[in-house]
Amino acid sequence: MQFTIPAELRELDDEDEADIDRLMHTQCSARRFAFNRLTEGMRLQPIIQILQDMFSLNWRYCEHAARDAEAQIQSQHELLPLYIDDLG
Repeated sequence: MQFTIPAELRELDDEDEADIDRLMHTQCSARRFAFNRLTEGMRLQPIIQILQDMFSLNWRYCEHAARDAEAQIQSQHELLPLYIDDLG
């Protein structure tokens, strides 16, 4: 189980901001990579292993990126009938 805690980072120096920006960029890239592999039919565990090797992230970050991508695909499948009805 994971928890999200809203927070505000204050008084960051330029180096800390750059580190956070790099981490967010890497996380978004990992999620995009996982999304593309899932649409190609790959399973979740091999994707997590590839993410660890490719992006040098720990297992938790890689799993989170892969599961976010999986949830996005599931959401798109669930909403597809509504989109089709709106067009018709």
